[in-house]
Amino acid sequence: MLSHPGTAASSDLLQSHTPSKPKEIVTERRLVENDPFKRYFLIRRSDAAEGSLGLVVFVPGGQGDESTLVFAQNLVRYFLPGNTLLAHLVAPRWAAEQRIVWPTTFVRTPGMKFTTPEFIGDVVDDLLDTYPIDRGRVFAIGGSSSGPATIESAVTNPAITGLIVSASVFRPRLFPSMAGIAGKPVFLYYSRQDHLVPYDDGLLLEAILGHYGAAVHLRSHIYGHEGKDTAYAIREGIDWLDMHTASTPKP
Repeated sequence: MLSHPGTAASSDLLQSHTPSKPKEIVTERRLVENDPFKRYFLIRRSDAAEGSLGLVVFVPGGQGDESTLVFAQNLVRYFLPGNTLLAHLVAPRWAAEQRIVWPTTFVRTPGMKFTTPEFIGDVVDDLLDTYPIDRGRVFAIGGSSSGPATIESAVTNPAITGLIVSASVFRPRLFPSMAGIAGKPVFLYYSRQDHLVPYDDGLLLEAILGHYGAAVHLRSHIYGHEGKDTAYAIREGIDWLDMHTASTPKP
């Protein structure tokens, strides 16, 4: 579940992805088209270099609220490449009792006015209109409750060029055609010790995305659903996505 920084990591990750010294960051509250249901935080390094920027759309697991903001800020402060913007989405609350945190095309909730993939697309468009973003480095990150929505977004939105998914259930019948994932890199982070989401869901997701032409890497870990080395795995995943988008011919 991509929702907290954790404190432990495997020795190989510690050697290859040691956190940098803390950097000053800027956090901005934003609304898409002044819509109170389309809230997000834009987080960036204050020393971000001029020129093209990468964009990471972070869709938090759990309740999808602001409780993961500190984690997202620490990703930017310590782990992400300096020329990367991070958009932390906040889940809209359509009703007092809402079971589905991040609704999709086929998994809906009463009162919803848009799906999560539509929300993600609107945030991406908002930032593409404002910042000099490298359109080849627009990645989505989701885990647990947000996993299905980010998978659908990567499948249906050509603007999303790479995906990181952690501890997400996967039911193929609840997705549109997977054909849109062809040529995109996907980094999966699953645990055999996860007692909430079966590891087999990760294996099935790996197989189906690969069948439809995605470049897929399944990274296993021993930390169960929460994933104590999540921040390290995200940096590993970003590096892997960067490597594979760079080697993928652009249309």
